[in-house]
Amino acid sequence: MIVRKFCGSAVASASAMKRCISIIGAENSRHPAVVVSALGGTTDTLLAIFNHAARGNTYSAWKLLKDLQERHYEQASALLSGKLQEELEQHFRVYFRELHLLSLELSEEGREFTPELTDFILSF
Repeated sequence: MIVRKFCGSAVASASAMKRCISIIGAENSRHPAVVVSALGGTTDTLLAIFNHAARGNTYSAWKLLKDLQERHYEQASALLSGKLQEELEQHFRVYFRELHLLSLELSEEGREFTPELTDFILSF
């Protein structure tokens, strides 16, 4: 068995992801297990969003979240088309809505920004 992990700059853009896909394809006969981290910059952006939200900066949190969502849509459209792209974007909408609601809980409802909540947010 072969395991490949792609992270950081390897998954920072659609063109970088296409290189990963090429590497995986070349090893397809070996049945690789593939681990992929977040799109480059996503983890830092998620932390920034929720730090803004925890300080009550609702607009800043919302703007960063919308920018992150658009970045994911752009990369998806560069990699996929048609029904696959639509399905992925539908999943994105669900996840980004949940992240938005969590940010509102922090900024407007006083939810505590705990290590457990941080772990949950970063799981996205």
